[in-house]
Amino acid sequence: MQDSHIPTQSKKSEKVRSSFFLTAFFSYCRKNIFSLDRASRKKTFLLVLPLFFVLITTLFFIFEKEIKSATFGWTQSSWIGGPSASPATHQSDQANWDKYTSKDPNLTVDASGVSITGTNNSWVTTSDGDWNSGTNGGVYVNGGTMYAKRPGGSVCTAHAECASNTCYQSLCADACSATTAVGNTCGFGGFVYSVVTAMDGRQWLDRNLGATRVATSSADTFAYGHYYQWGRGTDGHQLTTSLTIATQSSSDTPGHAKFISGNTNWRNPQNNSLWQGVNGINNPCPTGFRLPTSSEWGMLVTAEGITNSATAYASTLKLPVAGLRSYSDGSWFNQGRSGYYWSSSVSGSYGLYLTFYSSSVDPAYSSHRAHGCSIRCLKN
Repeated sequence: MQDSHIPTQSKKSEKVRSSFFLTAFFSYCRKNIFSLDRASRKKTFLLVLPLFFVLITTLFFIFEKEIKSATFGWTQSSWIGGPSASPATHQSDQANWDKYTSKDPNLTVDASGVSITGTNNSWVTTSDGDWNSGTNGGVYVNGGTMYAKRPGGSVCTAHAECASNTCYQSLCADACSATTAVGNTCGFGGFVYSVVTAMDGRQWLDRNLGATRVATSSADTFAYGHYYQWGRGTDGHQLTTSLTIATQSSSDTPGHAKFISGNTNWRNPQNNSLWQGVNGINNPCPTGFRLPTSSEWGMLVTAEGITNSATAYASTLKLPVAGLRSYSDGSWFNQGRSGYYWSSSVSGSYGLYLTFYSSSVDPAYSSHRAHGCSIRCLKN
């Protein structure tokens, strides 16, 4: 802030004063010099001329001094005086210089100074799909309007409308859980499943994770489902259309949807706890379900009499020969010929899976964790 103070003496009065002195000087000269004879006048003029210059110089400095102005500057160091509609007057009202005329409503002014008291935030959802694809707390958006997600049995036209994220035959499926009864339909991740009891006495999902139907033949491609790398979550890499990347992940969640190829393990260093039980860090199964251990696969194989790919399909679980996705370059291997089903078990740097061919079966085959294999979930 700055205040400028100009003396009240006007330039007009200063000019009048100067004119008075000059008029008096010339009047004196006219009466006392111009009335003399030529020789005396010349001599007198030479004596008076210096006085004339002294007079002019003196008037100049007097005039210069009188028209100078004073500029005063100050800093607002306190706001405790509060607001005032009347500005303070220089010198005569210095006590009110700690007041202010206005402030922004988002500012707090007190003895300590000025501080911001609030901020504004905004979010923009560009489309219904952007909103519905994220975590949205049990609601979905359609045509710019927000709705509560619908419970099982409600009429639906899209997965996003349902609490289970699964719309099946125009009805919302109940979410798959530990309480889903055998024979009941449930939804998980946009796919529909049922629960079946196998010959081992355990309850399993009736199809592979990501499959659109129960296998109608050993090589039914609609029953193949997704291909997971051992220990990874449902982040998009499991899709048959996912791209590949050669860079290993240093964390349990790579942060992208690409299939990590070119290494025997997608994670470096490895983590053996990613799929252990229902509380496994990256357990891809529905709530209350998990991957079977290699021992549990062994018990199923024995109970169902699985000896090859044909008997695997003939079993209660209708296991198809989905093949696998190779760790080396993400290419497909043995689709339509062999089955590879991950367990939660590990052996050193390997993961263990159930595999079956046209003439053999192994419930605990050890192989590279970066392979993409099928998953069949077991109720805990």
